[in-house]
Amino acid sequence: MKRIAVFFLVVATAVVTVPAQSAQAGQAKGGGDIGIIFQFQSLLMPFTPYADGFQTGAGLKYWLAKPFAIRALAYVDTLAPQVAEGETATSDTWAGLDAGFEWHPAKGKVSPYVGGLAGMEMHAVTANPVEIDLGIGAFGGVECVLSGNFSMFAEYDAMLTFKEEGMRFAFGKSAIMGLIVYF
Repeated sequence: MKRIAVFFLVVATAVVTVPAQSAQAGQAKGGGDIGIIFQFQSLLMPFTPYADGFQTGAGLKYWLAKPFAIRALAYVDTLAPQVAEGETATSDTWAGLDAGFEWHPAKGKVSPYVGGLAGMEMHAVTANPVEIDLGIGAFGGVECVLSGNFSMFAEYDAMLTFKEEGMRFAFGKSAIMGLIVYF
C-alpha cells in the first residue's frame, strides 16, 4: 500500500512541477533539455517483496547532445519487516547517490540506451555499524515517451562494489523503473 501511495504522490508532484507548455516542450529530447527523474519501484519487486517498506529516488537528467545524456540520482530503499510479538524489529536501509552517462543509439519514441555510472551507497541495519560502499558499473535500459514532456524508463545494471571487506560484483541489484518530466 505504501508503494502505491508513494507512486501517486510522485506523479502528482510531477504534474504540479511541470512548467507551462512551450513551443519546445513537444520536441524530441536533445541538446539542452533537462528532466526531473522520479524512481518509483523495483522491477524485482515480485521476486523480493517488501513486507513493509519503500523504494524511491529523484534526480536530474541533462541532454548534452542528441545521443548523449548525463544524470544524477539520489535514492532511499528501506525495509522494515513485520515481526511476531516478542521479537525484536529490525530495519534495513540503503541510501545512495550516483552519477552516470547515457548513450541512446536509436533516439525516438522508444529509445534503448546503455551507459556507465559511479556512486556511493550507505547501508544501515538496526544495531549494526553503518557501511559506506563505493561502486562503478554499467547499465542498459529503455526510455519511452508517454506524451509531450513525460517519459517512462526501465533499466538494469551490473555493479562492481568496493566494501571494507573487499570487492563484490552485483548484477541487477538496482533494477529500477520510473518517470521523467522534461522542461
